[in-house]
Amino acid sequence: MRTILFIAVLFFLQQTETLYSQRDYEQKIEVLQAQKDKITKQEKEALKKEVKDINKRLDKGLITQKEADELKKQAAINRALNIENRIAIVENKIAFLSRNKYLGTQSDSLQGNWTKIEEMDDDIIFGLGVSENNRSVKYDKRTHSDIVIAFGLNNALISGESFSDSPYKYLGSRFFEIGYAWNTRLLREKGWLRLKYGVSFQFNGLKPTENRIFGLSGDPGFPSVVLTTIPDGNGGALELTKSKYRMDSFIVPVHFEFGPSSKKEYGNYTRYSTHKEFKFGVGGYFGFNYRNIQNIRGESRNDQIIAFSGAGSGENQKTIFGLSSYAGFGDASLYFKYELTQIFPGPSVRQNNISLGLRFDL
Repeated sequence: MRTILFIAVLFFLQQTETLYSQRDYEQKIEVLQAQKDKITKQEKEALKKEVKDINKRLDKGLITQKEADELKKQAAINRALNIENRIAIVENKIAFLSRNKYLGTQSDSLQGNWTKIEEMDDDIIFGLGVSENNRSVKYDKRTHSDIVIAFGLNNALISGESFSDSPYKYLGSRFFEIGYAWNTRLLREKGWLRLKYGVSFQFNGLKPTENRIFGLSGDPGFPSVVLTTIPDGNGGALELTKSKYRMDSFIVPVHFEFGPSSKKEYGNYTRYSTHKEFKFGVGGYFGFNYRNIQNIRGESRNDQIIAFSGAGSGENQKTIFGLSSYAGFGDASLYFKYELTQIFPGPSVRQNNISLGLRFDL
């Protein structure tokens, strides 16, 4: 009796598994058949958008009627091939399931993720992005953006003094700039003239020579900034291991950029590339100085930060503007800046930052 009951249970479980496998198989086939209909609909909608974009370009005079007809023909061929290829993938899945529908769990292990039927999504079909937004590619993208990084040597042009006699260390005085810039092609069908504009943070540093620091001298109500030394108590100057003055600014650079660019056609869209091409930019910048600090380190003196602050107390100019230019190939270029506003306002001696270094538009 037990043997008969055991056989009956096994038979019942086998029939249940078979029924479950059959229902699972039918459900997968239904989903795949629905995908075939959706593929055709998606590709037809995409073709309509492409034709609409081509007609817009024709109306604007960007292409001729002959070119428009050729583009429409090619778009129709591409979409027809897309339908054929994508439906073939679905039919191969159906054929695979049909051959292995009675293998049960073994079939599932053979199929792996390849035959896993997930809920259909407009954005992903078989792991490929086919959303409506992805299919509509802008024909001509005239603006692109870059991260700008620049660094190099900084110094000052001082009124009445030769640059060769600069009181600042040539290699020790440096600048650094980091920002974000946009590059817009100004001509519709030519790429040689562009406008480069953006926002940046710049840090200009000056290292005085001969153990000197920046100090205030003259009328306490409206003093001037001068280079001086710190007495060591023995009638001499304190020996310094570090003396550096840094000016931190937020600027908006604007340049006209000249240089060749190659036009690249990609079927339903076009791009202008300056990759590995010569470029030359000329323009300027304006902004404001938001922090100025002086770092002094002496053998018998702890590190300290001295900041000029308070209107008329020798602080730097708040509003700044200057000229700048760059020239190079591709992403790298030689970079030059000259600040038209003087570092310290009168009655201080007129000094203007001047910088030379490398610039990278990444």
